[in-house]
Amino acid sequence: MLNLSESLKHHCAGVDPSVIERHLRRMPAGYFERFSVTEVARHIRALAEVSPTQPLALEVRTLGPQVFEMLVASLDYPGTVACITTALAADQFNLEDVQIA
Repeated sequence: MLNLSESLKHHCAGVDPSVIERHLRRMPAGYFERFSVTEVARHIRALAEVSPTQPLALEVRTLGPQVFEMLVASLDYPGTVACITTALAADQFNLEDVQIA
């Protein structure tokens, strides 16, 4: 049976293994209980796109009529979450659930 690290490396082909290991070290246990391996891998792939020259990665999924899931990965600056949620509210998005990790 594969351990979590090996499973994530399989799901994140092409991602620097140090990004995966750093993510595993930084996230609390509750994060891994809340998200499946495929979702964690999705988060890691988004984080792998983030850099000082590309400070944000965004993925939007349609879940139904006028229902979307947004994944935002960014550098950790003070006020980042406030800026993102304010921009969404200004565009008339109604945030029903926000999960920050």
